Amino acid sequence: MSKGLTHHLIESHRVAFGGPLDGAGAGDGALALRIDHALVDGPDGSLVLRAFEAAGGGRIAIELALVCGAPGALCGIESAQEQIYLERTSRRCRATFSRSGNGIGSHVYCSRFAAPGRTALGIESGIAACGALGVLGFVASEVEVAAALAGLPYTMPRTEVLGVALVGRPSAWVGGQDVVLELKRRLGGRGAGGRVIEVLTSGARALTVSDRLSVARRAAELGARAVVFPSDEETRRFLKGQGREADWKALGSESDAECDQRLELDVATLEPLVARADGGDVMRAREIVGRPIRGVWIGRDADVEDLTRFVRRLRGRKVHPDVNLVVAVGSRQVWQTAARRGVLAELIAAGARVVHGDEDARQAMHPYQGVALGFGVGPGASEAGDPAMGWELDVAGPEVCAASAVAGVIMDPRVLDPGQGEIVTEPDESQVLDDGLLIRPVTDPPSEGPSAAPGIPLGRPIEGPLRGTVLLKAPDHLRIEQILPWGPRTWRSRARIPVLSHFTFAGLDAGFVARATSEGGGWVVAGAGFGAGPGRPQAALVLAQLGVRAVLACSLAPPFRRQFLLLGGLALRFAAREDYDHVASGDELEIPDLADGLEVQKPLVVRNLTQGTQYTVRHELSTREIAVARAGGLLPVAATFRSAAGRRPTPDRDQRSRGPVAVGWAMPRTGNGNGTRRVDERTC
Repeated sequence: MSKGLTHHLIESHRVAFGGPLDGAGAGDGALALRIDHALVDGPDGSLVLRAFEAAGGGRIAIELALVCGAPGALCGIESAQEQIYLERTSRRCRATFSRSGNGIGSHVYCSRFAAPGRTALGIESGIAACGALGVLGFVASEVEVAAALAGLPYTMPRTEVLGVALVGRPSAWVGGQDVVLELKRRLGGRGAGGRVIEVLTSGARALTVSDRLSVARRAAELGARAVVFPSDEETRRFLKGQGREADWKALGSESDAECDQRLELDVATLEPLVARADGGDVMRAREIVGRPIRGVWIGRDADVEDLTRFVRRLRGRKVHPDVNLVVAVGSRQVWQTAARRGVLAELIAAGARVVHGDEDARQAMHPYQGVALGFGVGPGASEAGDPAMGWELDVAGPEVCAASAVAGVIMDPRVLDPGQGEIVTEPDESQVLDDGLLIRPVTDPPSEGPSAAPGIPLGRPIEGPLRGTVLLKAPDHLRIEQILPWGPRTWRSRARIPVLSHFTFAGLDAGFVARATSEGGGWVVAGAGFGAGPGRPQAALVLAQLGVRAVLACSLAPPFRRQFLLLGGLALRFAAREDYDHVASGDELEIPDLADGLEVQKPLVVRNLTQGTQYTVRHELSTREIAVARAGGLLPVAATFRSAAGRRPTPDRDQRSRGPVAVGWAMPRTGNGNGTRRVDERTC
């Protein structure tokens, strides 16, 4: 039994743990991967560059870093200043910058840069879309992506593979979104359980790249770390349309490839599906025909092929008068190509409101209360509705959305157009290729000096006993939004951590910031469930900014615990609830046996110097995490690694992903009779 594409991509990029982490992690089953590409986008993108500068800055040490400005209009002077910072820092560190208005990062990256055989990191879930092109893309924290820019390998746990064998050819009524919904139904509540979903070669050829993008970008919704498709003739056709055929190479997995779990899906039997907002149940469209809707939302994730399919199903008809049809275009290329093909004109003629980005679309949907039907509405589409505003969102493919927009109720497209199956048209693979809003790195960037913008706190290594004052004793279930209240003022300063830190615990303890400043840092003691809620990195960043070295709680939310560790903080857990009850605000605590006493599964002793008592606490750190904690966080590790590497510059590239990559293995090319091609690793 042969190994699959996922295993080969991992093995071909596997390297030794770098810097202070060298030798750490192997006992935990962790892997260190060389990263080829990084996508820095989204509202927290500037945190990545600030963290990179905190780790020493300079020139990026990987093949490609794509930094994306805001995809839509800028709101306020703070947003404009952030875009200036992003552009200048990108130029200084020799990253490629996609200017505001060019579109969301995943669209720009997949269309203009992603190439089969690469590994990629991003801070937004959209990075998973690159799996449609044979790229292994993972979501990582801002600090981890910054460390990757400095050349530090990305560490991940050993990951199992769920092989999905697609059998047959889908009908013209279904597409990638229906495959996603059927997989959600088949996998159940736990989804893929954190595995990588690998689509095996035999059935993948039946899906276009547009459908593959629809599947791959839903990795998080499927409970997967990533989704990866083979690179075959469909991939080649897509890259040729982008003017990047030279980036193509044949990669894939045979149907008998080794997998930890296998699932077979006959796409020929699929019917148009709908995921209900009330509970997320996946149902056949024909089972809920007639459910009234007030809106149809085609989101920014839809590409030009999705919009073309949607328009063709409208067949020149008008949108029902009770339905608000909103189409959010995700990128400049999609807009220009759709305009050239006449798709935008047809949408407008049918009664659609065409806007830029999902936020504009959400505003356009709010006045219409009731059920809306959506496609391509970004991550967590089934939760994208706003019950407080009186509307909710069901999810379906473009065919169901088109039929429902015309009928005014949820409609099975086969009922609206009986016998109209396949729409025969001449294939149009060409795209409008206009990179005018891409600023590529130059050989000799202008000398602008280091950034004067407020940076990211750099953790201090643990070199002896850790002592500090209890700055705050928090109750049970203190959520992220209580650590750092989130509203218009904090949102505007989301990348300015020194400014943002003044709001820490503002609704709970108005004197916390002044106390932390006067004490020079300290500890936070909390009850159960500390840090639960949305995974917002700023909550851990402001604590690190104020010098909080440890959080001692009855239990902590795993995302917060991880963010805090990467910044050099210790997240500790009381062994007994009674110990939490005895600690008081203002007590002085000490852990005497750091750093040598920090070992895997070994409890620590915390001394309460004020009360003369002591407590047993647990840290739950792996070997690698202990190394990170001792070093003061991942950024000092990256700085040490970069210094040890001698800051070797990477070869000059135009960052178009043309160079060979050592994947060491390839699938047989289809339709050319050239047999199996291997990449010579010596050329890398």
